Amino acid sequence: MINTFRFQPSSLLKIARNLKFYHKLNINYSIFSLMNSEPTQYNKVFNRIELDNENKKQQQQQQQQQQDHFKKEEDSNENKDNNTYYTFKWLLKFTAGLYILKKVILDYSVLSGSSMQPTLDSGELVFINKWDRHYKVNDLVTLVSPLSMDLICKRIRFVEGDTIIISQDYQNQILKTLTIPKGYVWIEGDNPKTSFDSRHYGPVPIRLLEGKLLFRVYPPTFFTVQENIPETTTLKLN
Repeated sequence: MINTFRFQPSSLLKIARNLKFYHKLNINYSIFSLMNSEPTQYNKVFNRIELDNENKKQQQQQQQQQQDHFKKEEDSNENKDNNTYYTFKWLLKFTAGLYILKKVILDYSVLSGSSMQPTLDSGELVFINKWDRHYKVNDLVTLVSPLSMDLICKRIRFVEGDTIIISQDYQNQILKTLTIPKGYVWIEGDNPKTSFDSRHYGPVPIRLLEGKLLFRVYPPTFFTVQENIPETTTLKLN
């Protein structure tokens, strides 16, 4: 006859409690043994624990310093990128502003040639008002030459609707009358001996005009008030 042993739940619970108590008893005994051991051994153990804690703290501090350093570098690089972006953006706006100013509002030019003497001489620096597009007689203007596409400076002598008489003082010219058509002006240089202008190629479209002369740098002169205007050999028919 075979005997069987059957574990009861209460038996298992009792065994577990005994093991837990034994384990706790061993831990308490180890601590008690350590506390009652020689002072040197006790100090060694706790010094080692303190040393380990200090090493862990130092490692944590080093890791934190490295993280802070990397973060500062990232922030610095990000700031550099932002500064570069904002600098480029500012330069782009500044360049666009200069372009608009030069093309639409105010421009400058250095004159060349003697066709505008004695009013203007070659090499003089002038500023051009490109905003005011209402042209009238005796305005000093810069325009694109209808023949060479160069920028030239002339004086408006007649505007649309004026009827003029072209004299015979110029070679290859015949005496005739001409009415300036709409959208055109008649331009001449103040020096008729050297100027090549409407007396040779007729009226020019207003669209070729770049703007009015506003100011001469030296000698300082504003051209808003016209004085000492040279006479023209082209006569207006009243």
